Amino acid sequence: LFRSASIDAAAQIIAAHGAHCAGVFVALDRQERGAGTTGAAQALAGRIGAPVQAIATLETLVAFIAADAALAQHASAVRDYSARYGAR
Repeated sequence: LFRSASIDAAAQIIAAHGAHCAGVFVALDRQERGAGTTGAAQALAGRIGAPVQAIATLETLVAFIAADAALAQHASAVRDYSARYGAR
Protein backbone atom coordinates (compact mmCIF):
# COMPACT_ATOMS: atom_id res chain seq x y z
CA LEU A 1 0.00 0.00 0.00
CA PHE A 2 1.46 3.37 -0.83
CA ARG A 3 0.63 7.03 -1.02
CA SER A 4 2.43 8.48 -4.01
CA ALA A 5 2.31 12.03 -2.61
CA SER A 6 4.41 10.91 0.36
CA ILE A 7 6.91 9.17 -1.88
CA ASP A 8 7.06 12.20 -4.19
CA ALA A 9 7.78 14.42 -1.17
CA ALA A 10 10.49 12.07 0.09
CA ALA A 11 12.14 11.99 -3.36
CA GLN A 12 12.14 15.81 -3.43
CA ILE A 13 13.75 15.97 0.03
CA ILE A 14 16.39 13.46 -1.06
CA ALA A 15 17.08 15.45 -4.24
CA ALA A 16 17.29 18.73 -2.27
CA HIS A 17 20.20 17.20 -0.37
CA GLY A 18 22.09 16.30 -3.54
CA ALA A 19 21.18 12.63 -3.69
CA HIS A 20 18.73 10.61 -5.75
CA CYS A 21 16.24 7.90 -4.97
CA ALA A 22 17.52 4.55 -6.21
CA GLY A 23 14.17 2.81 -5.88
CA VAL A 24 11.05 2.34 -3.81
CA PHE A 25 9.57 -0.78 -2.25
CA VAL A 26 5.86 -0.83 -1.45
CA ALA A 27 4.11 -3.49 0.60
CA LEU A 28 1.05 -3.78 -1.68
CA ASP A 29 0.65 -2.42 -5.18
CA ARG A 30 -3.11 -2.10 -5.55
CA GLN A 31 -2.52 -1.85 -9.31
CA GLU A 32 -4.72 1.22 -9.54
CA ARG A 33 -4.94 3.56 -12.49
CA GLY A 34 -2.57 6.48 -12.55
CA ALA A 35 -2.67 9.36 -14.96
CA GLY A 36 -3.73 8.25 -18.42
CA THR A 37 -3.48 4.54 -19.14
CA THR A 38 -0.53 3.70 -16.89
CA GLY A 39 -0.77 2.18 -13.46
CA ALA A 40 -0.16 4.38 -10.42
CA ALA A 41 3.14 2.63 -9.61
CA GLN A 42 4.40 3.11 -13.17
CA ALA A 43 3.39 6.79 -13.09
CA LEU A 44 5.20 7.23 -9.77
CA ALA A 45 8.34 5.55 -11.13
CA GLY A 46 8.31 7.96 -14.07
CA ARG A 47 7.95 11.00 -11.83
CA ILE A 48 10.74 10.10 -9.42
CA GLY A 49 13.01 8.47 -12.00
CA ALA A 50 13.42 5.27 -10.00
CA PRO A 51 11.85 1.80 -10.08
CA VAL A 52 8.91 0.97 -7.83
CA GLN A 53 8.80 -2.65 -6.69
CA ALA A 54 5.95 -4.29 -4.80
CA ILE A 55 6.26 -7.05 -2.25
CA ALA A 56 2.73 -8.12 -3.24
CA THR A 57 0.21 -6.98 -5.84
CA LEU A 58 -3.56 -6.93 -5.84
CA GLU A 59 -3.41 -9.79 -8.33
CA THR A 60 -1.38 -11.98 -5.95
CA LEU A 61 -3.64 -10.97 -3.06
CA VAL A 62 -6.73 -12.08 -4.99
CA ALA A 63 -5.10 -15.42 -5.76
CA PHE A 64 -4.19 -15.90 -2.10
CA ILE A 65 -7.69 -14.97 -0.91
CA ALA A 66 -9.38 -17.21 -3.48
CA ALA A 67 -7.20 -20.19 -2.47
CA ASP A 68 -7.93 -19.87 1.26
CA ALA A 69 -11.26 -21.37 2.31
CA ALA A 70 -11.57 -18.95 5.23
CA LEU A 71 -11.04 -15.91 2.99
CA ALA A 72 -12.57 -17.03 -0.32
CA GLN A 73 -15.85 -15.29 0.46
CA HIS A 74 -14.04 -11.93 0.04
CA ALA A 75 -12.46 -12.67 -3.35
CA SER A 76 -15.35 -11.27 -5.40
CA ALA A 77 -15.29 -7.96 -3.49
CA VAL A 78 -11.56 -7.58 -4.15
CA ARG A 79 -12.07 -8.44 -7.83
CA ASP A 80 -14.85 -5.82 -8.00
CA TYR A 81 -12.46 -3.24 -6.50
CA SER A 82 -9.86 -4.16 -9.11
CA ALA A 83 -12.36 -3.87 -11.94
CA ARG A 84 -13.45 -0.45 -10.72
CA TYR A 85 -10.10 1.15 -9.90
CA GLY A 86 -7.51 -1.07 -11.56
CA ALA A 87 -5.11 -0.06 -14.29
CA ARG A 88 -6.30 -1.04 -17.72
